[in-house]
Amino acid sequence: MLEKCSYKLLYTGEKLPRSVLLKSRVDIKTLLGKGKRFKSGSVTITLYRVSKESNFKVAFLVSKKLGKKAWLRNRVKRWLRELFRKSKSSFPRGYHIAVSVRRPYVGLRYNDLKKDYNELITGEEFTDFFD
Repeated sequence: MLEKCSYKLLYTGEKLPRSVLLKSRVDIKTLLGKGKRFKSGSVTITLYRVSKESNFKVAFLVSKKLGKKAWLRNRVKRWLRELFRKSKSSFPRGYHIAVSVRRPYVGLRYNDLKKDYNELITGEEFTDFFD
């Protein structure tokens, strides 16, 4: 099963604003179809340029194919939201972003997910994409 991670460990009183969440099915389909993918370990980030003036919007995607239990998928999404919230300054304005997990999360640990995510956003290919 998943690592038990203390609620107090993750919750700092700051939340990701709802206005930042990408909910439109059409926008998500466009993002996944036309976006540029970056992969590291279990984490995949897909980016699609919308406009320079708009703020970024983000979707956290966890497929039922990888785990049938809703509480598992919700926990992984909470972990992804927290990782993104702490690093949102790494993403410039004007992009739609999808953060997803690629492999089954049975046995997945928060620290492993954090390591993969940090390797991805600090990687040379990812940082060069915005230059």
